[in-house]
Amino acid sequence: MILSNSPEAVGKSGILYQDSASGRVRLMYSHKNVSGTAKKLYILACNKSTQTVKITKTKKGWGGPSADELAVGQVGLKRYLDSALNSICQVPPGQTIILDQAGQGNSINPNYAVAGMTDLYVEGEVTFIFAMVDASANVLSSYSTLPVLERDIHPRGTFFGANREYQLDIQGKGSKRFVLGDNFIDRFIYGIDAITGESVINKGNYGVVYKIGINSSTRLGILTNPRGGVFMGAGLLPDGTVYGLPGAGLINDSNYGVMNMVIKKGGSEVFIFSPPASSAMPVALLFIPF
Repeated sequence: MILSNSPEAVGKSGILYQDSASGRVRLMYSHKNVSGTAKKLYILACNKSTQTVKITKTKKGWGGPSADELAVGQVGLKRYLDSALNSICQVPPGQTIILDQAGQGNSINPNYAVAGMTDLYVEGEVTFIFAMVDASANVLSSYSTLPVLERDIHPRGTFFGANREYQLDIQGKGSKRFVLGDNFIDRFIYGIDAITGESVINKGNYGVVYKIGINSSTRLGILTNPRGGVFMGAGLLPDGTVYGLPGAGLINDSNYGVMNMVIKKGGSEVFIFSPPASSAMPVALLFIPF
């Protein structure tokens, strides 16, 4: 996974992150424009080889531009979970193309945020470049002269193991819990900042997609309980339903949770979850027999 989230608050035009990849790749970004002028955020694909590279997008979700950063993250995740694509583009040898534009190409006004996540398959190798420029700028003619912006405390890098599966067997009558993104039960993923060469940690596992399988010996309610702070997320049920966590508003109290589903006695279910941009991790899955 190639993640661009640092600097999260972008004060001037520049390269946010870049790295080369092939095969199955996930791209994720989350940024806010604090420059004082309208900007656009582009994802470029640069083919430095002598052969045409084929890129197939299989999933995509985006949020923003909006001043509501939490809603941007939730909307982007909902769209990602609900998507199924087979969108193909070609990158000719020695050329760079605009692969995507944050916010569907809309200008990002000052103090507005954008976020998104895309799964794709690259036949060959390309360099992905996340660039923020003035809204009126020609990014293809100007990106090579842009400065590389320094990262802040937020994650930036190329990470490994961005898909995780857990199989949970819930037995007995007592309540139980399983925590995601806490670095104890569910460890953080590590990677490399391709710009600096430094090792980096994705605290909260943003961009990781979790597939949670649950077997239960009793009738069971499953709740999501945010433990890190303010939260607006989404999940995917086995029947294909994408739902908000919560369905309306936000959660900013760790004493509250949101119902995901009910499993019948002796039943098995699977649901999909990913940490939403701008929301706080970790979250606990609570298993309540009733």
